[in-house]
Amino acid sequence: MDLAFTGMRSYADGIIKDPKVTKKAILKKDKPKDFDLKAILKKDIYGKPLYTLWKWIVEAEWMADWAKRNKETLLLNATEGGLGFPGIKNCTLKSATAKYLKKNYRFEKRIEEALEKKGSLKISSKKVAALTVLMGASLKRTLSFLDILLEEIELMRIKIEGLEKLESGFNVVSGRAALFESDLFEEDAYKYILEIFSEVYAGILNHEMRKIRLSKMAEKKKALSKLELNKKRLLFLKMVAEVNQELLNRHS
Repeated sequence: MDLAFTGMRSYADGIIKDPKVTKKAILKKDKPKDFDLKAILKKDIYGKPLYTLWKWIVEAEWMADWAKRNKETLLLNATEGGLGFPGIKNCTLKSATAKYLKKNYRFEKRIEEALEKKGSLKISSKKVAALTVLMGASLKRTLSFLDILLEEIELMRIKIEGLEKLESGFNVVSGRAALFESDLFEEDAYKYILEIFSEVYAGILNHEMRKIRLSKMAEKKKALSKLELNKKRLLFLKMVAEVNQELLNRHS
């Protein structure tokens, strides 16, 4: 799994008609509906720059998280390039084949046995429709909470800019913002859709946040810089929520 535009190609040959992409095309995606198509610059498993997508970054994080929770299963990344997976060992396909592929398995039979053991899923189209309505309502509340949090950031920015000096350790999160953020975390739309995006984005911003904490800039400037980073995170989550809301409305 490459999970990147390695060689400026979206997929290997044979997957889609024309896998070639251009830098201009993958970077010029500013509408909410195009969110999952806008490229981001990251580093590949060799430390070289490459373009990838948010959905691929999340896939890599999800796979890495699954590996942590299922340590009895050995996972190897034998793609020999691309984005890679945090905590999962990289190796060549040749070395993985020589070391681990020593037995033949009848996968069709094993899949049939697993399905028989699991039994049929007790779910109806009516239940799916009801859950879709609930998730839509949760997304609506989530967007409302995100708007409030963005408003609180703007109010805090005005407050800080109006102060002559800021003491070390000044809390840039207001009490109202803390309450609404707590409500946000309780929403199903956040738990099942936004949380993984929030964690990935926070990880990406972590380096910038650390630079702010260790810098010698004035406390006032530090606080404003922290606010700006949090604003970026919230705007990103709002875009993710809007995309999912649009997809839900389109298919409901």
